[in-house]
Amino acid sequence: MKKLLILFSVLLFSLSFSEGTYKVNVPKELKLGTVEISQNNAQIEKLFSETFSADTYSAANIRKAFGVADTTNTKEEEILISNTSSFLQNYLNVSKYTINEIAYSDANTASVTITIVNPDIDKYVSANESALEKRAEQYFKEFSGKTVQQVDKDTANQDKYVPVLMAAYFRSLSDNMKNIKDTVTNKETVNVYKKNGVWVLDEKIMDSLIYSRLFN
Repeated sequence: MKKLLILFSVLLFSLSFSEGTYKVNVPKELKLGTVEISQNNAQIEKLFSETFSADTYSAANIRKAFGVADTTNTKEEEILISNTSSFLQNYLNVSKYTINEIAYSDANTASVTITIVNPDIDKYVSANESALEKRAEQYFKEFSGKTVQQVDKDTANQDKYVPVLMAAYFRSLSDNMKNIKDTVTNKETVNVYKKNGVWVLDEKIMDSLIYSRLFN
């Protein structure tokens, strides 16, 4: 996975204390009161809670993330968006994250170190490839009214069914998400910043945290 995140070096002579279950670092020269720091921490916690919430990945938000307008979708694209949304929601329902540290570099910028525990999808697919493909073929027929073999022969229209094939595979994986017992643990350092008084993540970081783990 392409790394889009920059590791933040904690300044020497910084103020360090614990907030709940994570560490907070504030440079000594940065004049932030304890009330303001607590308010910032609470907003950053909320930001990550929303980022890793299954509800964030509705079909409407998936369209927005990939720049797809409602009015331009084909039937096949809509099938893909709907099943991608369901897949991501199931994926995040069995994923966990923990904030380890919030390190402020100034009043409007902070570096957040988190630990993410995700299902090991690659390992599960390798061990269950045949069963997953068989189930995906069943979903493909359900979604398109055609078998994979029929589409293989219809070379003129194969591109049309690519989104449906992807949707069928996502649906097959989604059905088995709770059966994936192995996990992958990663530690990431994410830069957040305050924009118009609200703490936000860079959209590219969203790609690194969620989408590129699954689609690259």
